Amino acid sequence: MPLFSKTRLLLILLFGLSIGTCPLPADPAFDCKIVKLGPTGTFNVSGLDFGVSVYQSSWVGVHQDVFKLDPGFPKETPASWEGKLMLQPGDGAPIVLHEKLERATDSSFKCSYRAEGANGSPLKVPNLLAFEVHLPAAAFAGKSLQVDDQAVELPATAGKNSIFDKWGAQKVTLPLNGGTLTIEGDLKVHVQDDRVYHQDYFLFWIVIAKSDTPGDPVDLALTISYQPTASAAK
Repeated sequence: MPLFSKTRLLLILLFGLSIGTCPLPADPAFDCKIVKLGPTGTFNVSGLDFGVSVYQSSWVGVHQDVFKLDPGFPKETPASWEGKLMLQPGDGAPIVLHEKLERATDSSFKCSYRAEGANGSPLKVPNLLAFEVHLPAAAFAGKSLQVDDQAVELPATAGKNSIFDKWGAQKVTLPLNGGTLTIEGDLKVHVQDDRVYHQDYFLFWIVIAKSDTPGDPVDLALTISYQPTASAAK
């Protein structure tokens, strides 16, 4: 074979090999300006970390960020993020958690969860399954959050553990240094002062399921938005 033909054949083979081994482009990342996503679906909005925890019968909590997403997840586009993972409480049956975030605007998004038993078994929660955030006492003590039309004071000094409960709330507003964060949905709200347990935060829950919840899958749908103050927006 002439030298030119051999050289041409070699170039063709090398070019074809390089195409075959070129990595595929990654899926475009979920894009909502107020959200910073963690690898397992936890997220941060304006400095507050949100996620789901399952509580054992001893009230020891296991947070979703200690588990890994199932193979094939996340499924991600600029407009949405989907995850699926198995929560393994220490003294209970595994719980399958589905999570989806959907961008609404630059300052708001929808967040939905579905909890169900593994492998078609009934959902069984050892104690509590909740969407939660820790509100640092240094920033929130002495302030009030709003649940529907009711102001809920977070005491300046530690006292009793339980502060507030309301099943069937529709809207919660949290005061932040740079603005306000709003959570809307069909909410089962619980607020407690964990300083009595030598922690440095107030614990805020939106309950998803409890130990006496029937075994059918349970859903929680939220709309979360952040509105900066006029001075912070500049």
